[in-house]
Order: sequence, then structure tokens, then C-alpha cells
Amino acid sequence: TFLLVALATFATAGDWSMQVISVPIFLPLAAGLGVNPSIIVAAIMSGVSFGCCYCFYSDNIFMTAAGSEVSNFRQTKVSTSYMVPCAVLSFICYLIAGFIF
Repeated sequence: TFLLVALATFATAGDWSMQVISVPIFLPLAAGLGVNPSIIVAAIMSGVSFGCCYCFYSDNIFMTAAGSEVSNFRQTKVSTSYMVPCAVLSFICYLIAGFIF
């Protein structure tokens, strides 16, 4: 869920729209598989956050780049060193939580 939502958000640059689309798809799927819905909602929210912050043409990056007077590509490049390790750690934690709960 985390990776799918992050990739879809990166492709569309739509953070709020991906949340609205993803929740009705993944929650019934999780209920059918017996997965804790809290984990699915957390994976959706963090995947959307990562995809939106990593997308160089999202509104978040444009506002941050305009406020700091740097290009959107530079903003994404600089923040990659913070975002990617957090995304990898999140992915690992969601895998562990999926097996435990």
C-alpha cells in the first residue's frame, strides 16, 4: 500500500486526491484480508506524504521553492537525502507491522 500510493502520488502530484481515492480502495481490501485498518490508513497517509514531497512538480515543492527562492529541482534534490531513508524505514516498519498485526 505504501509503495503503490507513493508512486501514484508522485505520478499525479495530487496529495489530497490520492487520499480520497486510495482509502475506499484499500480499506475494504484490508478488511477482506483481515489486516488492521489502522496500519492501512497510516500506510496511505505516509505514502501520500512521501510521494508528494518527492514529486518535483507538486504544489508543496513549488511553494517551498518559491519561499526559499530556489528551483523546484534543487529543492527535491536537497530533500532526497532526508526523504529516502525515512521512506525505506517506513516501508520496513510497515512490513514488520503487517506480519505482527
